[in-house]
Amino acid sequence: MKVTLKLYASLADRLPPEIRRTHAVDVEIGSGDTVLDVIRRRGIPEELCAIVLLDGHWVP
Repeated sequence: MKVTLKLYASLADRLPPEIRRTHAVDVEIGSGDTVLDVIRRRGIPEELCAIVLLDGHWVP
């Protein structure tokens, strides 16, 4: 399945330069993957993720 990962503020710096302005990158995930799996796979330190939304709903 393909999902869109959106990163804002300083996290957008972790996106490739050519797509930073869009704040988004498409990511392939497996059926058992969690939000945390996606965050870790992109190399984003989880302590930097203060607000996480999934389909517009806050993820604790």
